[in-house]
Amino acid sequence: MTSYSFSFRERQTKKRGTVYDVIFRIPDADGKMKQKVLCGYPSKKQARQAFHDFRSSYVAPSQKPPSEILSYETARDSYYSYLGSTVKESSLYTVCHTFRSNVDPYFAGKDMRALTASDIYEWQDIQWSRRKKSGELYSQTRLVRVKNFFKSFVRWCVKRYGIANFFDGVDTPVRRSQKREYVIWTKEMFNRFYITIDDLRFKAMFYTLFYSGIRCGELQALTPEDFNGKELTIKSTFTKKTMDGTSYKITATKNYKPHKVPLPPHAQKVLREWLEFKTANKLDNRFIFGGEHPIAQCTIQNAMAKHTALAELPTMRIHDFRHSYVSMLISNGANFAVIAALIGDTIEQVVKTYSHLTREDLTTAVNSL
Repeated sequence: MTSYSFSFRERQTKKRGTVYDVIFRIPDADGKMKQKVLCGYPSKKQARQAFHDFRSSYVAPSQKPPSEILSYETARDSYYSYLGSTVKESSLYTVCHTFRSNVDPYFAGKDMRALTASDIYEWQDIQWSRRKKSGELYSQTRLVRVKNFFKSFVRWCVKRYGIANFFDGVDTPVRRSQKREYVIWTKEMFNRFYITIDDLRFKAMFYTLFYSGIRCGELQALTPEDFNGKELTIKSTFTKKTMDGTSYKITATKNYKPHKVPLPPHAQKVLREWLEFKTANKLDNRFIFGGEHPIAQCTIQNAMAKHTALAELPTMRIHDFRHSYVSMLISNGANFAVIAALIGDTIEQVVKTYSHLTREDLTTAVNSL
């Protein structure tokens, strides 16, 4: 190494108490000196030893044989190819978009073999300080999701290329944020909403959402063949996350497993009326609530916002129809296994997502003793 001077930085952590970082400077590929930090040692002695170990083995990037350099871009593109054969296209799209916004700007042009935990800490500090256009900080959930995407990529590189796992021992910052409560409508609230609607298509669409619990993308992908007069077969979903530039695709459902959802008689009736109306008026019927193409989500959102305001109800997302449906099932005594089968989720996920809705029932059960 060119520089032998270094300094210590003492800091406090929640899990490990006082730790020490060692700070020094090293030459980059252009011969310019840049700061380097080795982080998280329990004593100055261990931090000093880490510095000496690093110094004795360090080779400046410009001195490395080209064959030993693994560029971030090369590893990332190989990882994308791997994911392309193992996950849904919409999932790959999400990963690519996340990397483009949160990872590429920091790691582009870097050698994966030369990265250390200090690089992750620096990147992490940048992520946790980023703000939305509104000036609000990003939520802990989103930031952890971004970090986990990158962490999975690094783990893949460890297996694929034998690089060091520089994520080891890197603590995740904790940002306390208020968890968003679900907005849930009762049947009475939905009826107030429903009577403000005079368009038969929207009547059938919102009835289907409220009384089936299906996701918005699953509703958009519904075709007449998916409704037998009494129940829906959910086997596809709509997505705009495409890698080939097309505006949308109809793909398999989230867990790749088709499932059937019986509709209550009044929901069956409204949906049949809409399909009969389309047939009588010779409307394109490739998609139940669309035509040649699925209905756009913004169309659903605009109609929902309009009639929610007319009914003077609390604003909620389209996905909250799903939460309202599950709430009705729970209040009518359905167990988690039945709910999981109806909404096409695993029992574990249903318990994790909706267990809070059973607290009132638990209190009632205990009081009955």
